[in-house]
Amino acid sequence: MPELDLSLTITSIIAICALASPIITTLINNHHQKSIRKMDYVESEKTKQLEQKRDVFENYLQYAGAFVHRFDLESLKNFGMYSARALCYVPEDMLDDMKKLEILILNRDQKEAIILLEQISIRLRPILQEL
Repeated sequence: MPELDLSLTITSIIAICALASPIITTLINNHHQKSIRKMDYVESEKTKQLEQKRDVFENYLQYAGAFVHRFDLESLKNFGMYSARALCYVPEDMLDDMKKLEILILNRDQKEAIILLEQISIRLRPILQEL
């Protein structure tokens, strides 16, 4: 049976560990950094979507109010743009009221439109506070 040189064996094991340890550490660190970057990206996308949703609702209310009180073409154009976008985000139970408001605005029924807009604003308030 061949005789093993214990000092050579220990030296070889230490050399292999010295080479493998930084490689393994780098792989683990890279995996961890990748996970953190992915979580940051998901969080930033979520924040961006919430800000966008908030902007849509705020602009919807702003331009609906502007058109109800001024009846100018620019406000109508902006209201129409944000109205369509707000319908995508609004809770199901508010869809009918928002569609009704749009009809009232297009028919220039100022008194009813103001009343309904106030009701919609009150119902949107908790949603905006969450965003």
